[in-house]
Amino acid sequence: MQARTVTHMWARRINCPSEDAMLSDIKAEKEATAMRYRCSARKASLQIDFINYMDQLGRIIGCVPDMGWKMFLKDPKLAFMYTCFSL
Repeated sequence: MQARTVTHMWARRINCPSEDAMLSDIKAEKEATAMRYRCSARKASLQIDFINYMDQLGRIIGCVPDMGWKMFLKDPKLAFMYTCFSL
């Protein structure tokens, strides 16, 4: 997903956010991580919520799957597998 995001940036399909937006996002992520893991700042800097991170990258490049009711109507077997066997 990271490679796809970088490739989109190199191909100029997406642009980097402004520096202010990036700094505010970093601050918000640090605060959320500190609240989530309740450990030292050094350990918290190494932690990441993988699913949320992948969803963020997917939203940036526009490839987040629709896990709503449309999935249940379009592909009931996939919806069953997702509902019963997802993390």
